[in-house]
Amino acid sequence: MKNKTRVKKGFTLIELLVVIAIIAVLLAVILPALRLAKSQAIRTVCLANLGQVGKALELYTFEHDYKRLALRNNDSVNPGEWDYYWMKKLAPYSENDSFAQESGEFQTMKMIHCPAAPMSKFIPADPDLVNPAGQYGSAAAPWHWNRSAYMSTTGALMFNAWVGYDAYYENNPNYSPYLYKTWLDITANTPIFGDGAWTVAWPRGTDASPVANPAGYNNLQGRYSPGFDTQHMQRFCLDRHNKRINLIYKDLHADTIGNLQNLWTLRWHKDYVPPTDLPDMPEQ
Repeated sequence: MKNKTRVKKGFTLIELLVVIAIIAVLLAVILPALRLAKSQAIRTVCLANLGQVGKALELYTFEHDYKRLALRNNDSVNPGEWDYYWMKKLAPYSENDSFAQESGEFQTMKMIHCPAAPMSKFIPADPDLVNPAGQYGSAAAPWHWNRSAYMSTTGALMFNAWVGYDAYYENNPNYSPYLYKTWLDITANTPIFGDGAWTVAWPRGTDASPVANPAGYNNLQGRYSPGFDTQHMQRFCLDRHNKRINLIYKDLHADTIGNLQNLWTLRWHKDYVPPTDLPDMPEQ
């Protein structure tokens, strides 16, 4: 009897196509889930950083008899204090005391950053973002505060300046009526810090949304427009966490604003009145 040689069959073209189709379907299912998990992890780290900043601010107020955080004092004894701003003043109340002692060029603190706007995305002297005090941030990049030789740093979180003290604005009639006078006066649901494109903002209910920016700007990405100078709600209104931003409030609870229109409904200052009609958001 003759031995029959068994021929090993390979995959047919149809079988290969079926395998490829199955892999494609699996990738289509898995990749969005991986992207979502990554964005959630980034948002969680950002919320944790906001928690640190909020606690540092509360400790500062306790030690200063519930006075507001002094952004700039009128201090003739220590003129450099004018430029220390909130970053250096909160450093001793966190795990960043070394920053409080030395704040040279681009030195910074982890707690004022967001991993969705890393330093790797920072473009020095970006003509779209440079301003007299440094450089605005964007949805994907940090800001650079370069006030003077006393203070130069980067970050991605922003202070709601209505809850602070600033000698430059304290008696300005366009600001003083809306300022809280002590930490204890601030309501629990007032935002104190959040994702932002600059160090501070003075948001008002009358501020326009980024949809009013000049044509050609990727509005929610926070590329510079005149609104950054005058319409301060736009500094918060960024597509940083998939069209969301994180905020922490006076009672130290932090959350994510899932609809950026809702920024206009929050109690930003003492006499804040939300607009009757919420502004439109840009198409992205």
